[in-house]
Amino acid sequence: MRILQICHKPPQPSRDGGCRAMDAMTRGLIADGNTVKVLTIATEKHPWLPEELSEEYMAQTRIEALKVDTELNRVDALSNILTGDSYNISRFFSSEFDRLLTDVLRKEVFDLIIFESLFTAPYLKTVRHLSDGLAILRTHNVEHRIWEQMAQETDALTKRLYLKHLAERLRGYEVNALKDFDALASISEDDTRHFKSLGCDSPIFFVPFGLDEKELPPPCLVQRSSPFTWAPWIGLPMYKASSGSLTRFGLWFGANYRKLNCSWPDAISRKNMPFLLPEFACLAKSKMHGP
Repeated sequence: MRILQICHKPPQPSRDGGCRAMDAMTRGLIADGNTVKVLTIATEKHPWLPEELSEEYMAQTRIEALKVDTELNRVDALSNILTGDSYNISRFFSSEFDRLLTDVLRKEVFDLIIFESLFTAPYLKTVRHLSDGLAILRTHNVEHRIWEQMAQETDALTKRLYLKHLAERLRGYEVNALKDFDALASISEDDTRHFKSLGCDSPIFFVPFGLDEKELPPPCLVQRSSPFTWAPWIGLPMYKASSGSLTRFGLWFGANYRKLNCSWPDAISRKNMPFLLPEFACLAKSKMHGP
């Protein structure tokens, strides 16, 4: 099968869970004998670093990337309030990237186009116009729920109201987008249930992602003294939603780890870890991993 994978950030080098999920999809499809072309947006936060990619990966995926300015802009944010668009989504639309996508679709025929995350959905119109391939939205989250949670956890009134506004706009866009694709590939069963509750009548497939054995914790981290001795945490404290979960996990784990007879978690991402926040003191025994 000939597959086009449209990504909102480069799958490699894999610097976070989203990158790993996209890269796992690419590698899995190629391993099953499919032909995959990767077309990706690059941003300031997730830059295009071809020098860090293997020649084999470049050849297998024929990856192409284009930098898109997704940085927050107050003028654009204000204009989106007036236009009714979702600012979370519109930041990822680029006419230059749309032209690149158009060129690729005019040169090649694809049986399947995978849209990685809701942030690539604005390019569906171009794909529908130029391709007869099936269009699948691979969802990484129920995006509007993240912003609803951020609004609920924000104390400042003005900021809380604006985040609530963003969440409402994003919810409207997400609900409508779910109906536009031929199918959805959900990354969790909980997300699948939520999409169905939103009225999505397109086929939804639960497609989690896994890791190669070489990506699993080394044996030295796993103590063999009891059936349950190692508790991993995979998360990004740089995001408020993840940091909130990490805080709750840390407080619970600190109170219960002796009952569980297991070691402190060893797999907390160090990426932009807010070390100065007092609520992270409960995880002081943990080792930090990652960039």
